[in-house]
Amino acid sequence: MTIFLDMRLAPVGGGLATRVSIIQHNGNSSQSLSLSDLLPILRGRHVLIATHGFNVDRAAAIACLSNWESLLQLPPSAVYVGLLWPGDSIWAHGLDYPEEPRIANHAGSLLAPFLDANFKDAASISFVSHSLGARVVLATVSHLSLPVRRVTLMAPAIDND
Repeated sequence: MTIFLDMRLAPVGGGLATRVSIIQHNGNSSQSLSLSDLLPILRGRHVLIATHGFNVDRAAAIACLSNWESLLQLPPSAVYVGLLWPGDSIWAHGLDYPEEPRIANHAGSLLAPFLDANFKDAASISFVSHSLGARVVLATVSHLSLPVRRVTLMAPAIDND
């Protein structure tokens, strides 16, 4: 079972949602998870939030991030949470890349207040991302009031400043 924070409006392409949804994925099916169901899972545990990069639709992100969770072998004191954001396009794949950093930054500014409001009972919060997901993570961290334990950026699509 993988928990996801979902900020997508559509399975492929589409804009950024106005609120963060929570889903739970088991194998081939996903279902909504309420905030009241999520909070006890987070309480007192080290949370690792992982996100994908550019040009990844919802299904591929769920598959890859769920698989990654199984490979990590986290201890019981930790919980893994996938993060889905609309970093892809339904048309002209790749041509929309110049617009995607703005969406990634906006996703981070939407995610931070959600985490501040709901993850305060976690033992710690860490982030890991790939490619353009680094912009989502950095924007989140820059707007977050809660302390961040660790940030790992793999092949980040960010400026060197």
